Amino acid sequence: MEFIYNIVQGILGIGATTLLPFIILILGLIFRMKFTEALKAGLLVGIGFQGLKLVISFMGTTLEPIIAYYQSSGAGTGLTTIDIGWQSLSAAAWATPFAAVVIPLGFLLNIVLLKVKFTKTLNVDIWNYWHILFIASLAYLLFDSFILGLVIALACTVVVEKMGDVVAKPWQSYFGFEGTTGAIIFHSTTLFPIYWAVNWIISKIPGLNKIDINIDKISEKYGALGDPSVIGLLVGVLMSILTRQNLTTTLQVAVGLSAVMILTGRMISVMMNGLSQFSEGARQWSVKFLGEGQEIYLGMDYALGQGDTACISAGILMIPITIFLGLVLPGNTFFPITLLANLVVYTCVGAMCTNGNIFRLLIGTTVLVIYLLYAQSWMAPLVTDVVNWAGIETTGLVTGGGASNIFAVIIGFIGKLLGRW
Repeated sequence: MEFIYNIVQGILGIGATTLLPFIILILGLIFRMKFTEALKAGLLVGIGFQGLKLVISFMGTTLEPIIAYYQSSGAGTGLTTIDIGWQSLSAAAWATPFAAVVIPLGFLLNIVLLKVKFTKTLNVDIWNYWHILFIASLAYLLFDSFILGLVIALACTVVVEKMGDVVAKPWQSYFGFEGTTGAIIFHSTTLFPIYWAVNWIISKIPGLNKIDINIDKISEKYGALGDPSVIGLLVGVLMSILTRQNLTTTLQVAVGLSAVMILTGRMISVMMNGLSQFSEGARQWSVKFLGEGQEIYLGMDYALGQGDTACISAGILMIPITIFLGLVLPGNTFFPITLLANLVVYTCVGAMCTNGNIFRLLIGTTVLVIYLLYAQSWMAPLVTDVVNWAGIETTGLVTGGGASNIFAVIIGFIGKLLGRW
């Protein structure tokens, strides 16, 4: 078991952006693509994803003065729980004794389910298996059962694949990522339902259902003023004014966000070039292996969608709203510092559900943030027990985004009812 664990950890340690081209290459060869075509497709996808990560990282650096303003103004004073982010939760998840076998068993199960036509999704997003493992680790810790933890982990892989089928059409329709779908259990089973429900409710409210703030429509109506680069500039100026930045910082933030709005689109186009070549190979393989007329969706990281201009705009505008909610909501126990960094990844799910309507996207994200704050606060004692059990020392209560997954909350609730924590 330890040997398998070391192999899995070694592969994951290479990093998603480095490993992705080789996964695409291997899958391409399995799909009977020519070596050179599979290699080129893998490199283009990897280059585009690497470029996207660099641009988003640059956006984080650009927004540092904005976030620092709220931190230095006393934000978070009196909040007793620490938001440790996904990295620590991921480390705790991989410490579970069944972690080493979940990926190979889950992949084999996925192939079987494809063959019997139970699902159309082939999940290759192995880095985000940690979400699945964290859910299972909660059950393992609460009920001290290896079998229960493993069964829950494998059941979650099936849920991811079925939700990949559900998400595929809106995902491909909005982002244009043909032959792919989103495949993270947190995004598919928690974020997606919340955004979908809020969007559905708004669509039933007279007046509100007519409001459509869409960047593409703004661009058509107002020309250059609606261009993503100009919108990025204006958002940067607005955020700088709200946080009382000096002229130099205001210009740096504004121009930086303008660059982000343009560069993300360029990186997505590079990635799509590779994905389109790979999707054709996957389609031909699916006809031979699965039968005529059977589609196949490649399960990918939802982060692919964070280059969308609507999700970037909404993610930035949600920063002050999120901080405000973190400070005023009764019962919230932590300052959402890592939540701020993940807003753009979350809003890409909302952009897909609202078809880029920023008005609905902001409302949906506000509802989502309220849920995340309360869920992560409530789960903090259990999360602290899990990370301490995994050997990660803490100086008090800690929490993280993965703890607010609806399945994690349900397991935590059952454990609470049974007096396990």
